Amino acid sequence: MIKPLDALADEVNTRWEAVARSRAAFPALAAEALRDASLTDALTVDALIDALAAHPDLPRQVDPAGAFGEPPVTVRFEQGFALDVYFWHEPVVAVHNHSFDGAFLVLAGMSLHVDYELIEDPAPTAAQHAPVRVGDVRQTGAELLRPGDVRPIEAGLAMIHQVAHLASPCVSIVLRTTPDPADPPIYDVLPPRCALLQSRYLSEGERRKLDLIGLLFRLRGADATPRVAALLDDAPDLLAAWGVRTVAHTTQRLELANEVAAHMAPRPWLDPLLESMAASDVARVHWKTLPDPNHRLFAMLAHYVPDPDTRDAIVDQLEPGELFERAAIAWTVELSNAGYFPVALNQLAIVTLGALLAGLDDPEAAQAMAPHFDGGPPEGLEGYVAQMRTFFNSIPLYQALLAEVG
Repeated sequence: MIKPLDALADEVNTRWEAVARSRAAFPALAAEALRDASLTDALTVDALIDALAAHPDLPRQVDPAGAFGEPPVTVRFEQGFALDVYFWHEPVVAVHNHSFDGAFLVLAGMSLHVDYELIEDPAPTAAQHAPVRVGDVRQTGAELLRPGDVRPIEAGLAMIHQVAHLASPCVSIVLRTTPDPADPPIYDVLPPRCALLQSRYLSEGERRKLDLIGLLFRLRGADATPRVAALLDDAPDLLAAWGVRTVAHTTQRLELANEVAAHMAPRPWLDPLLESMAASDVARVHWKTLPDPNHRLFAMLAHYVPDPDTRDAIVDQLEPGELFERAAIAWTVELSNAGYFPVALNQLAIVTLGALLAGLDDPEAAQAMAPHFDGGPPEGLEGYVAQMRTFFNSIPLYQALLAEVG
């Protein structure tokens, strides 16, 4: 179909056959084949899209519903593995694991790749298909990925990651094992405390119940709380967990999810789920308002990478020698010039933000800003700092940063 991709699939068939099609060998084999194929030299995004759109008969699709990718396209479906192309236009912020083994190559764009681990509590939730697994979800690393970078994929909870695709489009080439009944389950991993089996494992009837729960809140608002709590109280764990999460997603009011949970009988995973929803599920950034990849990176680092040293290392990858705090100020100036804020920010506002990001309280920030004024600081400077703190706290992009240093 597309010569470089056909050649890659043929090569993978040959190499995998040489190791008796061992699934354990597939991630390293796939990663090596992707590196050797030099696809970033052989393919452009425009040529790839044209070839896919013009092809009269695409092969069997691994993901016909298009649940992962914008869109996902299978270009070869072979014995035991498939070759997919994923297009991305907005950051994907869900932390997840995989049911398949394989590897991916960044063909175009820039992505923030964050690794996690789940250290489970010593409880019976460790069963293979436990609806909610409780423990500590910890970041173990973060890096920028750019065209030509390749990373292996391991099935199960041994590999948990988050990939934020910062450019539009980003394009990934993925070699993956094809679906098998013995595949491990896929979880939405919610830092800091739990992993929730994805809603695909609900029955059709249970998924429709989630739609009805959303409908009840749309029609009745908070008055739906007791009725929904009664419906979920007798539900299996997976439906009950997704029901609570649906309340928060539908209403964008976490307090209503907490109220529903308070009316339900206690379950060992309920409090950790609510804690993790508060940290992971709150709608913060509308990505369409941030089309620039660097500004999207700013948002991802601000909300999802709390370690200052890691943030500095990521920014240093982008611009050697630069630090996150200085970059954040420069990106804020760019955002102001682009009309991102309801009002344009003057130099004093930018200086104030720098003091706030340094962790200074209002009196300390006012004192630190004093040298910027000839003849001494004006009266009311501390009040101005307080006003600017309130202003930046009203902008979702800055809330997590100021909460960290406040």
